[in-house]
Amino acid sequence: MVEKRGLAVVGIVLAVSGGLGIWLVNGPLTEVAPASTVEPVVTTTVTSSADPDDPGGGAGSNAGGGGPAKTTTSPRPSKPSLTTTTTTPPVATTKPTLAVPDVTGKEAETAKLELEDLGYKVQMVVTEAGGPRNTVTKTKPPAGTKATLGSTVTVYLTKG
Repeated sequence: MVEKRGLAVVGIVLAVSGGLGIWLVNGPLTEVAPASTVEPVVTTTVTSSADPDDPGGGAGSNAGGGGPAKTTTSPRPSKPSLTTTTTTPPVATTKPTLAVPDVTGKEAETAKLELEDLGYKVQMVVTEAGGPRNTVTKTKPPAGTKATLGSTVTVYLTKG
């Protein structure tokens, strides 16, 4: 019987020392608030008998307890800052304009290459007009008129 008591005592001593060792390493078992970027908060509790919401009649009454306490917080938790982003709209760029060259009387492929080299898109239209086949009779916009580069110039050709 003495041996069983001795073993029990040894077990208790080991358990207590193990717990003490854990406590020494980890600290007491209390919750620690995580670090925060919010300023520290001081809370003050004030009980007043002049409070109209106090059903107990105040701290000095016999009503039993003084009712709900008022809590004020100082300083107030800081609100997240609002960031305003200003976006400057892109400046409207105007495309360059250039006078449409006179390609009248030129062969279709030559006129097309000349207009495309300047930066125009080219649309070919064959008409019933007489003359050598695939010869330019006119353009739209007409030769000498300023047109935006990248716009379409229609080239009218003879059917021949």
